[in-house]
Amino acid sequence: YYHSEINVCLLNTSLPTHIIYTSIGIDFDGNIKFPYGDDIQILSELNFLDKTQQMQPDMKILVSFSDIDDIQQRPFNAMLSSHAARKNFAKNVVGFCKKCNLDGVDLNYQRPNKQNRDNFVDLLKRIKELMHSLIHIETLHSSSFNIFMFSDTADPHTLSVTLNGGALHKYKLKEISKKSKFTNLMTFDLENPKIDVIGIDWAVNICITEGVHLNK
Repeated sequence: YYHSEINVCLLNTSLPTHIIYTSIGIDFDGNIKFPYGDDIQILSELNFLDKTQQMQPDMKILVSFSDIDDIQQRPFNAMLSSHAARKNFAKNVVGFCKKCNLDGVDLNYQRPNKQNRDNFVDLLKRIKELMHSLIHIETLHSSSFNIFMFSDTADPHTLSVTLNGGALHKYKLKEISKKSKFTNLMTFDLENPKIDVIGIDWAVNICITEGVHLNK
């Protein structure tokens, strides 16, 4: 995971197989919205990663969309709750990946609720179908966007998920695993006394028991 609080030029890009840029925001209707008004910074960093990837062609660059903080949680949940917004978001995110020459998208769903269990699976299904069909997709346009020179338009195909190891009962894990390329399991807060779990082994075994593919 890469966050722009660290200078992108300091990344050692010779080591990772994947870099997940975190994170881009959305609005309540599923439109892409650069958080905190940092559109120039975000696009320049993505442009730098695009140029770096030309020297490391086996490395995959993904972009993350998440509900990880209070600013992004409400629009993310609103998008999941709306059929129209999920459809719009799927179109926009795949279009954004193509526009910025990204290899795919990671959905970092850290604050799940049971009401949106089916909706999250539906969203993954829609994104995966669009990635496979690679139809002409319109994406956001801004005056600042066009000043960055990305390489040839990519065909995004990697869809990953990042799940909260302390809230696994709120996901449809088997269905999520079928739709995604791989799963990132967040376990760094499992010693929180407010979370009634045993630890990392517990979280991994829950995933296996519920049908998450071992190779993912």
